[in-house]
Amino acid sequence: MLSGSRYFGTIGACFALLLPCFAARADDGPGLTVDGYVHVQWLSDFTRNAVPGHGFNLRRGRVEFRYDLSGAAAEIELGCDELKVSVKNARVEFRPLDQLGFSAGLEKMPFSREELTPYNRMLMIERSKTNDRFGDYGYLGRDIGLTARGKFEIRNPKSETPTTLNCAAGIYNGNGDRLATDNNDAKQFCERITFAPCSWLDGGLSGTQRNDSATGRLVGAYGADLALKLGKAQAQVEVMTGNAGPDKRMLGAHAVAGYRLGAFEPGIRLEWLAEDLADPMNRILSGTLGCNWYPIRRVQLKANLAAHREPGPDTGPELLIQAQVGF
Repeated sequence: MLSGSRYFGTIGACFALLLPCFAARADDGPGLTVDGYVHVQWLSDFTRNAVPGHGFNLRRGRVEFRYDLSGAAAEIELGCDELKVSVKNARVEFRPLDQLGFSAGLEKMPFSREELTPYNRMLMIERSKTNDRFGDYGYLGRDIGLTARGKFEIRNPKSETPTTLNCAAGIYNGNGDRLATDNNDAKQFCERITFAPCSWLDGGLSGTQRNDSATGRLVGAYGADLALKLGKAQAQVEVMTGNAGPDKRMLGAHAVAGYRLGAFEPGIRLEWLAEDLADPMNRILSGTLGCNWYPIRRVQLKANLAAHREPGPDTGPELLIQAQVGF
């Protein structure tokens, strides 16, 4: 593994070598684009005996290189989240038609609206506990595979805005370790469809299936989500259910909403999660109050105050503050 100094030295060398291509690229022509962001957090955890109770964290550091050609592209995203160097995305794209495209390599599987929403566009600082739990069981996140995507527009003579239909389906290695070498013939399948009948409403359905690594039995997860944007207000609702094991089913739901007031955006998120529906004591309730400040473009300061009620030791409220800059 690269040390931190070597890692950033490598990034600097890539910038220097590729800068001429980037500078020469026309907005609508082939060439290189470089993007990235840095997120720094302060966490105060008021749970009894929490260690550390207060402290800073370099939560995310990302640099993305993308080179576009006519009908094709290559992308590499490097990360240094929590000072751990890793490859986040490494994929190639091929677009034989405007409505049809394929990608192969390491990328996110098309499951869960919240998971597919970039951190820079999320209303809250971190994703929900439901998202984290389904990720722990390998139903969402990054994996190596092949994905097909389609985009279609349905014209309505009574409306100037066409209905947009987006479809994605793929096959992936399905390993518990996303970057591990594939060591079996069992694969994971994933499907997602989104439907936007108008500019302010967007709905989605997702599904994923694979063989359980211990028993070989088929397990899967499914989700439905809805996003609304009305003027300065936005809201999202998502429900997911799936197998926590061959004979154990989990269910989770969360709703988040925010309202833009100039450079500020207050918001709220409510969440309910049952990791085992057969166990009535295994429930998590969570509520988060947040506010985002956008002083200038690509600069954000976020604050979240979260409270959780869950089985096990007493949990106290958490105060999370994040400063983030994109480039």
